[in-house]
Amino acid sequence: MKISEQRMKGNMIRIIYLAAAMAGTAVWAQSGYDIMKAMDEKAMPSTTHALVKLELIDEKGDVSERVVEQWGMSEGDKSGNVIAFHSPAMVKNSRFLILSEKGKGDGKWIYLPALKKVRRIAASEGDSSFMGTEFTYDDMSSREIDDYDYTLLGEEEVDGRVCYRIESVPKPGTDSGYAKTVSWIVKDPDILTVVKIEMYAAGGEVEKVFSVQNLAQIDGFWVPLSVSMKNIANGRETRMIQDRLELNKPISPRLFTTRFLETGRVN
Repeated sequence: MKISEQRMKGNMIRIIYLAAAMAGTAVWAQSGYDIMKAMDEKAMPSTTHALVKLELIDEKGDVSERVVEQWGMSEGDKSGNVIAFHSPAMVKNSRFLILSEKGKGDGKWIYLPALKKVRRIAASEGDSSFMGTEFTYDDMSSREIDDYDYTLLGEEEVDGRVCYRIESVPKPGTDSGYAKTVSWIVKDPDILTVVKIEMYAAGGEVEKVFSVQNLAQIDGFWVPLSVSMKNIANGRETRMIQDRLELNKPISPRLFTTRFLETGRVN
């Protein structure tokens, strides 16, 4: 299960890079679909390497921290992401892999030291929490833009930036954990990046809110350095803060294998 260098579709770290986009692309289309397609087609880093601090905030406001390392690799319609947990001791050496190919969906595998084996994540587990965070396995998955209908709802400011506000509704037959989402995308064509997403349950209420707190330009790419997922239903929140980030640096393809998940080694 190896991949060569592969194009990242915005996965944690699909979710961390959900808002990343390259500067310098003009967007003239005004329909919801065309805006989403333009954002989806923006050039992305061929590789990413990040050290990320996770803050898990419970309904009382108490915070527990975790540190993970992430590697991403992409080329064409294929991408891969690996997450390795470094601390605390209860999750240390847990590792997670996503391999994606456009039109073919995602494969997800997890290694838990207590079980001492790699397990594939079934599609039926998509709405389950990822390692105790407010992100689900589906939240971290890639999405085919043609599987959704889009409506441009207007424009609205978020943190001083004018944004398109676009509603996305899954088409019949599309496997989605939400009845719909509403995304705020920075209108500036040099940015064209998601900075907020509301996720709606079947009953019509907002279930979760994803937001970007710190958006910065690094090596020509707009990168969210701090994001959060707030669960409105249970009052809990997960924050992700990047302490270190490298783009387009050499990464071994051996990282993106179930062998690496099991051994933690690339040789």
